[in-house]
Amino acid sequence: MEENAMNELVELAGLDIVKKLHKCGVYTLDDLIKKDIPKKDLRAKGLSKEDLEYLKQKAKQRINRLERATVDTMFLGPQAENADLVEKLITDVLRDHIFWRRNFHPEDPFVIREEDKRTEEFERNRRELSQNLNDLLRKLKRNDIPFSNPRYIGHMLSDQLIPGIVGYFAAMLYNPNNITEEASPETTDLEIEFGKELASLLGYKTYEIRKDPKTLLEYDRDMAWGHICSGGTIANLEALWVARNLKYLPLAIRRVLEQHEEIKKEVKIGDTPITELTAWQLLNISPSETLDLRIKILKVSYDIGGKRLQDTVEREILSVSLPTLGLHSFIMETQKEIFKDTGKKENQIKQGVIIVPSTRHYSLAKIAEVLGLGRGQDQLISIPIRENFRMDEEVLQKALKHFYNKRIPVIAVISVCGSTEEAAIDPIHKIEEFRKQFRSRLSFYHHCDAAYGGYIRSLFQDKANNPITPKKVTGRIHRANMPQWPPDEDIVKALTSINKADSVTIDPHKLGYIPYPAGAVIFKDGRVKWEIAFNPGYLALPFIGSYILEGSKPGAAAAACWLSTKVLPLNESGHGILITRALKNTYTFLTILHDLEDCLQQELKAELGSKHFKGQVKLRVLNNPPDMNMLCFLLNWDLQEKRHGPSLLHMNCFAEEVYNHLKFTKDKPLGEHNFIISYTRLKYDGYGTTELGFIDHYKNSMHNHLKLIGIDPENFKPNPLNYNTADMRCCDDEIFALRCTIMNPWIGIKSGKEAYYYMDIFKDDLKEAIKDVVMQGPQLFKEKVKDKIDRRGGPAK
Repeated sequence: MEENAMNELVELAGLDIVKKLHKCGVYTLDDLIKKDIPKKDLRAKGLSKEDLEYLKQKAKQRINRLERATVDTMFLGPQAENADLVEKLITDVLRDHIFWRRNFHPEDPFVIREEDKRTEEFERNRRELSQNLNDLLRKLKRNDIPFSNPRYIGHMLSDQLIPGIVGYFAAMLYNPNNITEEASPETTDLEIEFGKELASLLGYKTYEIRKDPKTLLEYDRDMAWGHICSGGTIANLEALWVARNLKYLPLAIRRVLEQHEEIKKEVKIGDTPITELTAWQLLNISPSETLDLRIKILKVSYDIGGKRLQDTVEREILSVSLPTLGLHSFIMETQKEIFKDTGKKENQIKQGVIIVPSTRHYSLAKIAEVLGLGRGQDQLISIPIRENFRMDEEVLQKALKHFYNKRIPVIAVISVCGSTEEAAIDPIHKIEEFRKQFRSRLSFYHHCDAAYGGYIRSLFQDKANNPITPKKVTGRIHRANMPQWPPDEDIVKALTSINKADSVTIDPHKLGYIPYPAGAVIFKDGRVKWEIAFNPGYLALPFIGSYILEGSKPGAAAAACWLSTKVLPLNESGHGILITRALKNTYTFLTILHDLEDCLQQELKAELGSKHFKGQVKLRVLNNPPDMNMLCFLLNWDLQEKRHGPSLLHMNCFAEEVYNHLKFTKDKPLGEHNFIISYTRLKYDGYGTTELGFIDHYKNSMHNHLKLIGIDPENFKPNPLNYNTADMRCCDDEIFALRCTIMNPWIGIKSGKEAYYYMDIFKDDLKEAIKDVVMQGPQLFKEKVKDKIDRRGGPAK
């Protein structure tokens, strides 16, 4: 292998140059591309400036060839270019499955006989099956959305990896249920193995969790555990389920210890017996220390009274815990039994809060409600975002101080890595700094919702799946001809801090390019699974279903994820190539939008003439530069009428009408769709002025964006009826933004003389949509605005 690599290097650079390269430790093409060798060292070995430039260009060509080959072999393709490969693989899978069925007790008779197949009834049923299948295929071809095509840039999905498709199909034929090894002996193992791959991707420790042979207690701290679930909602729910139970567990342990004099003497936090801690101190034991505490009390119980006492204490803890009693009864009973002196602030047990960024996924409000914590603004604390759509860490710090002073427990702080609307990445590193800053004074669980952005971590692992330093990550990305990313150092700091979070949600069916359903949750400390465990008697242990929310779930998803990771490892040389391509295409797409922004006004005036075109059309990219592979932008048609000032409601109606020209609709034949995009409505309660009581004044995140597109920021108001009909300064409580998700690997493909064919088509398509709306004239505004006002119940009195 080394000889072949050396021959390739000689062929690339010539023997004389290779001899000089060897003196610098360069023996293969990978060495040439990836080793950070200073130019002065190369020149010292006799390499000229021309040699270096030549090698640089060849190395870039090599990177591009590797990238193109990886992408081209991993997907069926927009025009099904790899149809022969996929057809062969699917056929091989089906034949192998047929062989497997026929060789499980081949002595058994055929139950479907040939003579049965020749009956009229059999033929009629087969014809009906074929006919209805044809109807289904017709419906799918007619009305299903072409996610696999570069012209689709709407939501967070794209073409699926071939190994994902084939792996899913292969396991689907066996129909394994990944809840227990009794129903999925192979795919359960695949799921556990893939969970370790994701844990490694996120930077967690992943070797085997060990148990004490006597007590059967897991004693390894911070050994990650994770599994596949249906999606980000279930993953986030499990994480907050764990966070809630951990927060209140020390109180339950304290209550049980009051009944066991021998045990309580041995159970301490630091040097302090747990029975001497206040309620507030118990509520602010860190997640890891809480897990240690649980293990400690059970181990001491075993040492004193053997397995019988250990089981008794475990049952007693469960019987007085929050999961058993429910939140209200747990607080009331614990307060009554243990902390009777409620006049002392330190011993008042209060319901905790969850802190989230205002860009959080809507599933978190549902989860807070389901867990009995409440989704109101006093329970689910929404931290405002900055202009770049990242959580404002200064406000978060003030919030933590506020809850500490009020002695209100913080159950969890949730960060987002890849927000749904803008793919923004929160300052994860700052949250971890705050955890250190507050320490035992105010402890909280940190969950990172990286459902969309988690796979970017593949850029942070080398070919051997070892961590890469942030400096080398940016260096290699820049050498891959993408100098614009990352947009700032905070992105790299945030991504390298994910492994400090207590749990992470990550969705293979998003940037993993895996078929639905395939979400995942990974816990930093695998011992947490015992805090949500259920053990039904009809399932043999061990089984994964004991520690997860869902019951039945497809083993096919595990097979799809496992096979894809084997073919395309989660590192810079594997899946990282797809991520790099997505980021590179996004930044190229950004230049297309900037070009359109610069020329839109002149081109519309030239094409439509002053008779049909009045005013000014503006375009503004909101997340510029983007944190990931998503772009949001505003469109405004300012008529510049003396009587009518610029209006947010007008802008929204204009942008929505442009979107209607680009959206997918069942009413239009599939072939008549050009580019298909998505939209989002940025609501005032997430993007407007904060209502947190401990913040005096806060300029909303959209203030400057609106100002720069010609809208008075005061038009963005919480009351949509708060407008003045006299001068048509119509306000709105939302901002309609167009959204493009750049996942498809081929959207930036070069075709002929045109450098970026698909992107140029999009530019023209968007311009035509704008032109069509403008051609409808200003009357469109009046009709749309009037319709919206009527639907709201008419003008305010």
